[in-house]
Amino acid sequence: MEISINDIQKLPPQTQLELAEQIWDGLLHSGHLLSEEQISETRRRAQELNDNPSIAMTEEQMWAKVDELRNARKS
Repeated sequence: MEISINDIQKLPPQTQLELAEQIWDGLLHSGHLLSEEQISETRRRAQELNDNPSIAMTEEQMWAKVDELRNARKS
């Protein structure tokens, strides 16, 4: 069975999100998405954040940084 992107875009947003999560989980468990080094670094950073939540950016800070980087690339 072949499913086109147009078929997916016709699905309700929640169904699209669930499908994306299933695809992501499948890729994650396939061993092809991240190297062991990347997985290890991700786990290290997650632990660092759990140990010290104050190092996290707020959503507002994150978007400000995105805008800053975007503007720097335009210059």
